[in-house]
Amino acid sequence: NRPAWLDAYDNAVHESMRFLDLVYEVASARGGEVFLLYTSDHGENLLDDDRALFQHALGAPSRWDTRVPLVAMANAAWRARQPARWEQMQRNLAQPLMHADVVPTLLGAANITYDEPRTTVVDLTRASPGARTRLVVQRLGHAVDGDQLK
Repeated sequence: NRPAWLDAYDNAVHESMRFLDLVYEVASARGGEVFLLYTSDHGENLLDDDRALFQHALGAPSRWDTRVPLVAMANAAWRARQPARWEQMQRNLAQPLMHADVVPTLLGAANITYDEPRTTVVDLTRASPGARTRLVVQRLGHAVDGDQLK
């Protein structure tokens, strides 16, 4: 069944991107600046390795269900007003990011400043993440190094 599961997952990704493109087009057509970020809350285990894991939210997280993409879109109006920030976003394309970076990045894109007590999160429109441990919550009160997951 793995080929069917992969097809279903690919179709879900395709439909998600189609929806994001539509949201972006509608927002851009209204005029003004548009900055859109999207990420999934989880990936999926699809018999990807010799452990034959399937689905997500298992007892122990895997790299297959914790590593997800971050999609960033900005229209010409936003990029024209924020060229340095868009260039910084481009530099971050291949960086290991965290879900915790999403809110600071959205606020930064909107020019909203606030005091961020956490030293490990990054506004991706202003900086690149340095060396850091990307934690994954394994169970309530217990986090593991996400980069060490199999």
